[in-house]
Amino acid sequence: SEDDTCCSLEITAGTMARHVCEMLVQKTHSLHDDCWSLVEVYHHLSLERILEDHESVVEVQATWPVGGDSRFVFRKNYAKYELFKSSPQSIFPEVMVSRCQDAANKGMSHLELIQNVLNSGSCPEIQGFLHLKEVGHKSWKSFYFSLRRSGLYYSTKGMSKVSL
Repeated sequence: SEDDTCCSLEITAGTMARHVCEMLVQKTHSLHDDCWSLVEVYHHLSLERILEDHESVVEVQATWPVGGDSRFVFRKNYAKYELFKSSPQSIFPEVMVSRCQDAANKGMSHLELIQNVLNSGSCPEIQGFLHLKEVGHKSWKSFYFSLRRSGLYYSTKGMSKVSL
């Protein structure tokens, strides 16, 4: 857990993350609620990923390198189900949605644009600045990224679509 205490569980190959969380709540005598999560931690990459409830814990662990420093952490994540509890307007801010506006969508309200994006069946292009640590470097640099259906692209020249 986050307080660096360790505990061991024996689980079967098909055990899902949600069930492991329930087992850990019982084992640690914690208060049972829906906020508990199992977090996959890659210490050498300074990276964490929250396992989804339906993911097989054994399958995730099988992808780890032998002798690596990866581990699972059991912790609360109060935003775990926020996507399902919040209104679409709070998930998709006006600035983000306005970038999805094209000639066919001109004049639509914020909510209509959100509904259009969610019901279109296609993946909208998502753009923004992220920090990237290049191989062999110790520092992180800010780059402009674009996530498209065809892949993830970044530009070293700012917000230019031409350079993506």
